[in-house]
Amino acid sequence: MNVLDLSARSVEGVLAATAVTALVDPRSRLIAYSSAGRSPPFLLYPDRTFELLDQATEPPLGARPEHVPRSQAGTSYRPGDTLVLYTDDLVERHDEDIDAGPALLTDALTAFGSVRARSTSRRLG
Repeated sequence: MNVLDLSARSVEGVLAATAVTALVDPRSRLIAYSSAGRSPPFLLYPDRTFELLDQATEPPLGARPEHVPRSQAGTSYRPGDTLVLYTDDLVERHDEDIDAGPALLTDALTAFGSVRARSTSRRLG
């Protein structure tokens, strides 16, 4: 994320580039993640609960007046957990309250629960 931030700062006119990174290590069963101006990922558990991965959420790329190293956080996962990455367009609507979209997504995630993942998503194992 630091390289992306430095790159964004070097391009004229870039004011609000956003990104999320997530590195899944199947050996250690750890997820390292960072967010720059994007909605944070969720980790969905088989019991229909979830964790918002928001411990490394920062402003968009290149938005700070000076370069500051980007934070990164990590969490462990178990087989059967599902990492959910999504675009802000899924949860943001100009005519809705800012909290309405994320609430609908979390409702859908809990309803999804332990149902087998479809071909568009992959369970962690």
